[in-house]
Amino acid sequence: MTTRLHTRAVVCSLVVVHWAQTHPGWIRPTLRPRHNFVGYLVQSLSFAQGVDPSAHRCSGRAARRIQQQIALHANHGVVEETSPADVDAAVLAGGLVVVDLYADWCFPCKMLKPTLSTFADRLLNYARKTGMSCSDWPRVFSIDTDAFPDTTVRFRADGLPMIVVFKDGTERGRLEGAVSLDELESLVAGVLGLEAGFAGLHSVGRVESMEELELAVQLEDTLVLSILAGGEDASAALESALEMLPQKLRAQPAARVVAVDATMLPPVISFSGISQVPAVLLYDHGSCVATLQGEEVTGVSSGSLAQVVNSFFKPC
Repeated sequence: MTTRLHTRAVVCSLVVVHWAQTHPGWIRPTLRPRHNFVGYLVQSLSFAQGVDPSAHRCSGRAARRIQQQIALHANHGVVEETSPADVDAAVLAGGLVVVDLYADWCFPCKMLKPTLSTFADRLLNYARKTGMSCSDWPRVFSIDTDAFPDTTVRFRADGLPMIVVFKDGTERGRLEGAVSLDELESLVAGVLGLEAGFAGLHSVGRVESMEELELAVQLEDTLVLSILAGGEDASAALESALEMLPQKLRAQPAARVVAVDATMLPPVISFSGISQVPAVLLYDHGSCVATLQGEEVTGVSSGSLAQVVNSFFKPC
């Protein structure tokens, strides 16, 4: 009889431990093991299995908060594909919200995508350099008007693409068509009260598709394209130099600087015609005017790179 009771007790204990391991938020980590029987069992079993018991110390609520923070940081600096409901929530929060209304069949909408991507990067750079609280960081949204047909009526969009800017819960301005980066920056700088615009706050844009890259080459008057290989020391060094490059391009302030990770977008190698990575290519009105690759850009400083770029482009 005693043996049977002991067996039942062990089985029940193992069942409780298994349930506790699959529901870590139920365990109260603030209690000592002797006051928390389940916690004690979990720790004992974890040590026996070679598992770090601290893995069970994060409550479900804390884990959700961490996931929310990770998601919040991941969304900044990119154009978020979203729904009108998410835009409403962001607008009500009172921060700067930039909304892009587009459609897949709209060619000007596709032309605007690279500009919008670069602008999102620059807004993130502005937020970081000004010490803005993470919860107040600007957001850039895109809404597919075909997926949400009522959006055009709601935002009073007579044409596409349409950019609408919100601040403090109210609309502060709008732009229609495939506007330039300067036009978009000028509008948002006025909303933010930046008399000098985004001068000195520019950052390197990221290109994640061949369509976006081809549009950037064709549409930008001057383009500095850097092709990197993620994880390589030479690429990491060049990427650091590129971060300081935009504010040193005095000969051509309108030049756009973008970076592409060749490991994530292999077709960029054949598109650019390079044989070595990392590489930097200079485009003037759609034509490649200079290519630096391999040892030519290994260890190069932002100042040296700026001198090369400035020598090819005349002052505005």
